[in-house]
Amino acid sequence: MKISRLIPLVLTLCLLMSVCVPAVLAEQDPYADTQPYVASKYALIADMDSGRILYEKGAHEKHPPASITKIMTALLCIEAIERGEMKLDDVITAPDDCREGVPDDASTAHIVAGEIMTLENILYCMLMPSANEACNIVASLMADSREAFVDMMNERAALIGCTETHFNNPNGISNDNHYTTPYDLFLIARECMKHELFAYIVNVGEYDVPATNKSEARHLTNTNAMKNNKSFYGDHYVYPGTFGVKTGHTELAGYNLVTCVERNGIRLMAVVFGGYAHSKGFSHFDDSINLYDWAFNEYRSELLLEEGTGLADVAVSDGKDAFSVELVTMKDVSAVCGSLISASELTQDIRIYRNVVSAPVEKGAVLGEVSYTGPDGTVYASVPLVAANSVDAQGVISGGLFSHVWVWIVLVILLVIIGFCAYMVISYKRHNARLARRRQGAHEVTKNEKK
Repeated sequence: MKISRLIPLVLTLCLLMSVCVPAVLAEQDPYADTQPYVASKYALIADMDSGRILYEKGAHEKHPPASITKIMTALLCIEAIERGEMKLDDVITAPDDCREGVPDDASTAHIVAGEIMTLENILYCMLMPSANEACNIVASLMADSREAFVDMMNERAALIGCTETHFNNPNGISNDNHYTTPYDLFLIARECMKHELFAYIVNVGEYDVPATNKSEARHLTNTNAMKNNKSFYGDHYVYPGTFGVKTGHTELAGYNLVTCVERNGIRLMAVVFGGYAHSKGFSHFDDSINLYDWAFNEYRSELLLEEGTGLADVAVSDGKDAFSVELVTMKDVSAVCGSLISASELTQDIRIYRNVVSAPVEKGAVLGEVSYTGPDGTVYASVPLVAANSVDAQGVISGGLFSHVWVWIVLVILLVIIGFCAYMVISYKRHNARLARRRQGAHEVTKNEKK
């Protein structure tokens, strides 16, 4: 065959290969054509229950959080309330420097120096209209200086697990030394949402602050347009199932947003950084909705274990009527799974904190946990294991401390020592008595001889 006749054949084979290869690659990556569109700089969406990241774009890139900083300030305040160090109805007077460092065009609730309101209303001002001066008031309330409060913020962030975060102020005013990442902010926001008071406030659409000594009553509206149809961002971003969290914007940071949405048994959190305004709206809301639409389309919740499922037994020492207690799941165990992996491919791991526990044991006491991981070690679900019932302790003599052999050995030794000491004391007294009688007898003899 002539070479000229081979050329069309070779070209035809190349054309066929160019058509087939993309099809093969598409089969190897089911998500290749279904990734969410994100126009903002950085973003992530994650399963709130397991902490698993479902999608990320620059999740570890440092970026100014702007007013989303306020959730950390609120967290410190709410945790202090939970510890009993402060109360929601505490009456607070705004300090003279409450507006210090707050630009004229920054978000505010118009709280002024000397104004008196409750701590609860200050928190609402902080988290709903994003009042910068409210953060300064809380910082002054909780620490000797604003710098000391910022140190508390950074210490708490480190305890949560943040390694790429540094706060420079309590409200998010732009500063080169004030930054976090989408992933670190997810960790902070996820921790915040574990606190009932915080979760309640960020889920409120509108709130009225009563009149104060410096102001008429205030009507507050939540800045989160996915939650509040009366937000100044417009009413077309409302997304069913949204229950938090916070917006943030400065010229340097752009438009930032962290939100939570629950649907079909799945609780997700999205973080978007570096958004921008465009002719039809705002990219941080557009991107967040795209992320949720994609995630709810690609993932489903699969029930692995029902609440109260027994998984293990733990030995109980000194129990009155039982020598062990059953460990059961504290709540339903569910995993967010996609087309890449099913629940049947997950590995169950049961961790018992102690092999033996001492009575009494209260029903519901957390004694272990069950988790499910994927082939790559990613945790898909984790739920505490709790005591299925209570176990009372034995009586003081028949059980408890005195049921141990070593306790009785110690008691016998103590009794022997006490007995020996008593014997020595008695012997000493008897010896002194004999000496006294002898002296008395000698004295009588001497007395008679003189006569």
